[in-house]
Amino acid sequence: MSQSASDMETSDGPAASDAGEIPSSDGSGSGTNLLAKAGSRTRRARQALIERFDAYEQRWPPLALSRSFVGRYFDVNGVVLAGHLAFRSFTFLLPLAFVMIAAAGLVTYFGHDPGAAAGDELKLGQALVSTIRQAGSEASEAPFHVAGVALVGLVLVALGMLSGLNYVYAMAWRIRERKVIGKWHKLWRFVLALALLFMVMAVASATRKSGFVLGLGATLGVGVAYFFGMLGLALIMPRRADGWRWLIPGAVVGTLA
Repeated sequence: MSQSASDMETSDGPAASDAGEIPSSDGSGSGTNLLAKAGSRTRRARQALIERFDAYEQRWPPLALSRSFVGRYFDVNGVVLAGHLAFRSFTFLLPLAFVMIAAAGLVTYFGHDPGAAAGDELKLGQALVSTIRQAGSEASEAPFHVAGVALVGLVLVALGMLSGLNYVYAMAWRIRERKVIGKWHKLWRFVLALALLFMVMAVASATRKSGFVLGLGATLGVGVAYFFGMLGLALIMPRRADGWRWLIPGAVVGTLA
């Protein structure tokens, strides 16, 4: 009887211990194996995708260019640079509005109606036309003083905008240059290009509702003006490229953005 009991103990003991190994411990052995297999499959799939993407890049150069753009955007912390430019652009809008008020005041001072030109030629809304007419009437009391203050403000904010653009371009090209070199020479080119761009936009706004062909031509004209504006800006900013052809992709991206 004791022999049979001991046989039962010896026969059931290992089975019980074997049966208890799988569920008793916290499953770390089998779980680790599953995680290792899943990690290995993930690494193989990732490597296969990278190799396939590299093969596509070799066949399609624009894809490699897009990847380099995205990589550089994250490398230089593009979100912070975009916020810096957004702040500079916002501060740049206030003196521009003051310049428009000064122009409306001068037009009113010389006996013309700025609201009529804004409504009939530029096709602006009635509320904006009324605002321009009222601002011109108030600014016409001292038009030359207002124009002088607007000009000084435009120069100051244009210098600040150039400084911000210089910093962003230097970071994007990974150049240590921080100071704007030849800022007065760049300033008048920047202001002149901005004035030409506004003239193109004004002509486009006046002809946009004159038919499908003229409207399409006006839209394309604004796009071309933006392209050449971005290309010219890239030419006066810090860069590593030797020729202007290497700046065309950036000008296209800036125009589409």
